[in-house]
Amino acid sequence: MKAIRIKKKKKSKTLKNEPSSLHLLDQIYNNPHFHDIVFLIGKEETKAYGHKLVLSMNSPIWKGMFYTQEWMETKERDKCLVRIPDLDPKVFLGFLEWIYTRKAKISHTTIYGIYKLAHKYCIPDLKKYCTGHFRKILNGRNCLRHAERSATEGISKWHKISLKYLMQNSKKFMNNSKCFIGLREETVRSILEMKDLNCEEILVFRALKRWAENIQNDLIKKNKTKIYELILINPDQKKITARKLVKKYLHLIRLDLMDFNHYNELIKSGYYDHTILLKEGFKVVKKFDLKAKTKSRSGPQLSDCKILLVGWCRSGETHVSDLIDSLKSGGIENVTHMDPTVNLPSLKAMLRYDAIVVRSSNVNSIRKGGNLGSNLAKYVDAGNGVIVIAINTLINSPDKQIRGKFQNQNYIPLKIAERERSEQRSLGKVFIPNHPIMRDVKTFKCKDYTHFIKTNDLNGGRIICSWDNGYPLITEKRRNDKSGIVVCFNFHPISTRITNDCGKAWLQDTDGNLIFSNTLSYLIKDKLSQKNPKKKIF
Repeated sequence: MKAIRIKKKKKSKTLKNEPSSLHLLDQIYNNPHFHDIVFLIGKEETKAYGHKLVLSMNSPIWKGMFYTQEWMETKERDKCLVRIPDLDPKVFLGFLEWIYTRKAKISHTTIYGIYKLAHKYCIPDLKKYCTGHFRKILNGRNCLRHAERSATEGISKWHKISLKYLMQNSKKFMNNSKCFIGLREETVRSILEMKDLNCEEILVFRALKRWAENIQNDLIKKNKTKIYELILINPDQKKITARKLVKKYLHLIRLDLMDFNHYNELIKSGYYDHTILLKEGFKVVKKFDLKAKTKSRSGPQLSDCKILLVGWCRSGETHVSDLIDSLKSGGIENVTHMDPTVNLPSLKAMLRYDAIVVRSSNVNSIRKGGNLGSNLAKYVDAGNGVIVIAINTLINSPDKQIRGKFQNQNYIPLKIAERERSEQRSLGKVFIPNHPIMRDVKTFKCKDYTHFIKTNDLNGGRIICSWDNGYPLITEKRRNDKSGIVVCFNFHPISTRITNDCGKAWLQDTDGNLIFSNTLSYLIKDKLSQKNPKKKIF
């Protein structure tokens, strides 16, 4: 019998990276051809061209507006006209650009207007995009200004983000001679009421004093009542002095966090009544050792902490710099990168840092991988915290693993397994909602597809949150009461901020930066709490 040959069907050839119709929308953005609606923006009626179908697909408000009988009958020269006289053309064009291209040129002057338009027309994805950009542009120079404006614009989420940034970097803000000057009274009060200011209490008093004295000096020089309306809650008070303003908020200054020298400064300032201070404050102040360091309202000053990033990356410095930017997002400025293929950190070098992030290793450093793992184990045993990126260090390949005591004696809260490539995944179940790492974290999602270690074996640790397919996203483990915490991130650590071509990167308009900053803050505060055995994290 002759063998029957089965002819295989030839696969149809398709063009790689062939753009779909949706990817071509950027070609019709604000294009005067083929439009069916014209917006006249501002007093000068700047023209912006759009398409009712595209706008209606993005906003239910426009859908209900354009497809009504009343609207269809309103036409001028066969083109629908929409006049918006009270809007900046740059704001609307940025808003329109995002709708067509999912990108927008957002600046300090347009970000608030674009966010308010997204809120008005019910486009939550654009609001998330603006919030992600807001976190990116926030820095020490503009933090207070954004805290003020977000409050006046009614964007409470941005106001909280600004105040949190200020809280984490409060030492620098309070030391700045221009800090507080020109702030509204509501903002000053909200700062003074913070329970987590990471600076000496005397700096808070000095900032309050500068703010009040600046108002008094401006009133004396300019003699303008408008200053009352801009700064003070009660503008009806025609006679206001720095002493009255300071005394109004003295109850928010924590005397129990000051030392004896600071107590003398309060007396000399003249803002405290000497007899009252003796009765209420000296009983607390005299208990302090004259050589003791002053305390802050809440633990460590993150801007003063040192973070070590250990990792090799074949994609070059761009991926490393993006990860460093994510680590710095919470106000941590001192981040050092060590490539284990060039310089393997010793235990002595590790102990100079407040926390370590282990991104990856490779075959060239694995010859000393046992030393790296042993040093990390001793570092954790000394009460320090470590973040491990699972997809680079826990894959089922000896050339990539950390090895040594750190791996062999189960320090990592996830077992070694195969790396899985799945469809786009997002944040699933949060098992510990009140965990410090999950504070204010709402969304987390990858761009096109997701890399993760496919295992549910927590290796004696506990799961904090998972992917929407049930596999662990973030886990943690503490081996004993004296050791530090090891946190495991089961996701690719790079964001779409550096490139949109990396499909496994997490979307920058989600809360990836917040996860990094929360985790580092959690590990550093836990390190300090080890000095007090009565205080346990879990």
